[in-house]
Amino acid sequence: YNLGKLYRDGIGTDADPIAAAGWFMRAAVQGYAKAQEKLIRRFTDGTGVDRDMAEALKWATLATRQGRASAQAILDDMRTSMSRQQIDEAELRAKAFQPVSISR
Repeated sequence: YNLGKLYRDGIGTDADPIAAAGWFMRAAVQGYAKAQEKLIRRFTDGTGVDRDMAEALKWATLATRQGRASAQAILDDMRTSMSRQQIDEAELRAKAFQPVSISR
C-alpha cells in the first residue's frame, strides 16, 4: 500500500500510475481496506488500469464491509449512476472475493 502511494505521488521515483495501481491491488487482494478504497477511483477514472465501473463498485463494496465510511458514500453514489447489469456484476465479483496471502 505504501509503495503504491509513493508511485502515485512520485516520491523517490517518477510518478507511475500503473505501478501505483499494481501495488494498491497487491494490498487490496490481501484484504487491506485502505488499498481497496484507493482502487475505487482508479477503476472509476481508468488511472493506471482499464476503466471498469463494476470493478470499482466491487472494491467500494469490499471496503465498505470493512467499515470504511468514505467508501460507503462512494458506493451509494455509484449505485445511482450504474446500470442494473453493472451492479449485478459487481455484486458477483464482491461475493466471490477471497483475500489471499502473498508471501514476500
